[in-house]
Amino acid sequence: MEEEIKDKTLIYLKREFPCSAEELFKAFLKEELFSKWFCPPGFEAGNFNVSPFEGGGYKCEFLKEGKHVLTIKGEYKEIKKFSRLIFTLMYDPDHSNIGKCIITVSFSGSDSRTTLVLNQEINGKIESSGRTKGWEFMFGVLEKLIIK
Repeated sequence: MEEEIKDKTLIYLKREFPCSAEELFKAFLKEELFSKWFCPPGFEAGNFNVSPFEGGGYKCEFLKEGKHVLTIKGEYKEIKKFSRLIFTLMYDPDHSNIGKCIITVSFSGSDSRTTLVLNQEINGKIESSGRTKGWEFMFGVLEKLIIK
């Protein structure tokens, strides 16, 4: 679902995963797990660096045909163990000129099922269907990783 408010675009996604909130939460903060699913369609994962603490950050490089073409980076603003993450997200190069986005991810559920809710706040009014599809694709990869 996408909603435009003033000069912002909001992306909202809700998805259920067959695992505990702890397991799903760790997939966002453990470098070796994060690098296996956080990769937009059409790219290969390159170098990933994750410093998972409030004020720390992450930097993810993406390749096409073995060559660096894109970096996504950001800073962790809030980490509430197994329940919520808030972090920034920036593209480099930023061809769409959206600047720094704010991502909020909430986790809730039981030991065997977790509902993940993602909100991405983008500066400016943009066509966001590609970004929504990108998140949906990556969450599909994440689910396969978790199911093993």
